[in-house]
Amino acid sequence: MPLRRFKQIKWKLTLVILGTSSVVLVLAAITVGIYDSLNSRQNLLSQVETIAEITAANSAAALAFRDSGDAQETLNSLRGRHEIDYASLHLTDGRPFVNFVRDGAPPAASVPALKQAGHQFENGRLLVNRTVAFRQDTVGTLVIVANLQQQSARSQTFLVIASLTLAGLLGVALLLAARLQRLVSNPIAELAQVAQHITEHNDYRIRAILSSSDEIGALVAAFNQMLAEIERQNGILIENESHLKLALSASDMGVWEWNFQTDAVSWSVENTGVFGVPTQLTSLASFGRLIHPEDANSVLGVVKAAAEKLAAFSVEYRMAPDGAEPVWVAHHGQVRRDATGTPTALTGIVQNISARKLAEIERQKLLARLLHAEEDERRRIARELHDTTAQHLAALKINFVGFWAGPETPPNPRVLAESRALLDLAIQEISTLAYVLHPPVLEEFGLVDALRDFALGVTRRSGIQVLVAAEDYSGRLPGPIELTLFRVIQESIANAIRHSGTKQIHIRLVRDAQEIQVEIQDFGRGLPVQPTPGDTKFLHRSGVGLAAMRERLTLIGGQLNVESDPEGVTVLASVPLTTALAADDKPTPEQASA
Repeated sequence: MPLRRFKQIKWKLTLVILGTSSVVLVLAAITVGIYDSLNSRQNLLSQVETIAEITAANSAAALAFRDSGDAQETLNSLRGRHEIDYASLHLTDGRPFVNFVRDGAPPAASVPALKQAGHQFENGRLLVNRTVAFRQDTVGTLVIVANLQQQSARSQTFLVIASLTLAGLLGVALLLAARLQRLVSNPIAELAQVAQHITEHNDYRIRAILSSSDEIGALVAAFNQMLAEIERQNGILIENESHLKLALSASDMGVWEWNFQTDAVSWSVENTGVFGVPTQLTSLASFGRLIHPEDANSVLGVVKAAAEKLAAFSVEYRMAPDGAEPVWVAHHGQVRRDATGTPTALTGIVQNISARKLAEIERQKLLARLLHAEEDERRRIARELHDTTAQHLAALKINFVGFWAGPETPPNPRVLAESRALLDLAIQEISTLAYVLHPPVLEEFGLVDALRDFALGVTRRSGIQVLVAAEDYSGRLPGPIELTLFRVIQESIANAIRHSGTKQIHIRLVRDAQEIQVEIQDFGRGLPVQPTPGDTKFLHRSGVGLAAMRERLTLIGGQLNVESDPEGVTVLASVPLTTALAADDKPTPEQASA
């Protein structure tokens, strides 16, 4: 029988039963053997002491009168007792008087002398010492040595009987164990077979047979209930997985994971079809080699930062495996933890957004062309108003003034005064219109001077105080950036004047090596609809002005954020300054053509 079969529970139960039975029987046999040995020794001691008392009484007179023959005869009477090997009488001074030695027994010299009356067991024999008295006077001592052969034979017989009995009882116990262990082992073995079948075939429809109502039956019932629940959950998971795969396939999306312990990056099969990469990568570095070289460092930095801070992340970048055509992807992920709460991986989704990116690029190009055309048209209108209409009106004013001051009969003074006032107003409005359409100060002196000049004009015309703070701003920016920020500020101030009811507007410009920030704050009634964090559709719902500002900033890589409360509105615009855009003093195409 192979050794591994003894690992089965039925053999373990059999061994437990046999082991328990064997220990009990052996302990019982030892206990009975010890008891029988002690009892037999006690019987022998009782018999020998009785013999010693009788012999001492019979030999007292002979020992008192030094009659060795009578004393020897008394000792010789002990030959009928096979357990006695030696007997001797001693005088009071300890000298031997007469003795008896059985043939084959140890010599008398090997018998130790007892210092006082009593007995002792020594070297497999019993020694008894009794005082011999005659008429209440001690006349000597009697020593008797008895062997333990009868007790040894009895013990051997008992051992043989106990061994045969133990063997028979173990045989009976084996038969009973082989029968009784089935009550426990069979249900467990059937349960193990069901579990093995589930492991090998992943089939949760099978059920274990319920054959008892005890604890094992309760275990089988709970196991079957667990299988039913797993089967139900598996059905739900399969259905959800099917829906998820369909959704991932339809949205050109896949699953991505980076394991912290193994450093392995794994993709779902959807990603493999999109990017042409294996589903399992050896490390995060190998994943980085699949990213476009211009995006790799920033993307890996975002992923590692999310792993260190145990935070979610979101990033868009280009995949270009093996120099293939770049594919734009949007990558969103978060930290996954195990049952103990320990972070184990970064996991998330990756979506192919190439079509959206291309559409955005085309849209930005179209919008840029539209805005450039709009600015060109404004410049043309401003130039024409300034060079023609304004000049004609100025000449007309001079004519009217000359006509009013001539020697001819003067016309109606009221009419002339009214005409002069209207001409002054027309010239002022046309000049203002030309400034608003395309401020010349912006091109000549930069954003800060243009804003201060514009703020003075707004204050003069509307009575609303506009303050410009630009202590943390210096230098020039490329024309597109300055023009975009000026238009954003211009639109924000116009919205505040029209809707907020504010009496004061603050403009603050801050610039460092990485970014320029503009803040426009009023102290009016706020927006009727309050924005919420992350609401990207708020700007579109708020009207054309805010949406146009956002589109302008998007063209130069900037962002727009609007904060509103009952105490006023704050418009925040930020534009990152890359190396290409940080050339402060280079003229823009608009400046060169002005």
